[in-house]
Amino acid sequence: MLDLGHNEITTLPESIGNLRNLTFLYLSNNRLASLPRSFENLDSLIYLNITDNRLDSLLESIGELSRLIELRLYNNRLSSLPESLGHLNQLKELHLMNNKLELLPVTIWESLTSQEARLAR
Repeated sequence: MLDLGHNEITTLPESIGNLRNLTFLYLSNNRLASLPRSFENLDSLIYLNITDNRLDSLLESIGELSRLIELRLYNNRLSSLPESLGHLNQLKELHLMNNKLELLPVTIWESLTSQEARLAR
């Protein structure tokens, strides 16, 4: 678990990607405008909270975080989301309120539909 919330962090070092066993990452209430490319290496994450920052986009590689169960992105400046979010098959909670989104990628709708179908069985 790593809690860096409620600081004035503007950037994360590339070396954050070395924390390969990290399962919980809390980055809420900072000043992050982007994430480092090494973020894709955090493939053990099950919880990621990047709320209340200044993100206007996400890396396409966020879809590589295949164990992610909960992703919180509200109160940012996101105008679009990468298609790869739909590849997060374990994702149970996706919080997107208070962004500038105009539409969701088709892959997210497909993923939600297939999850609904599995639950209905």
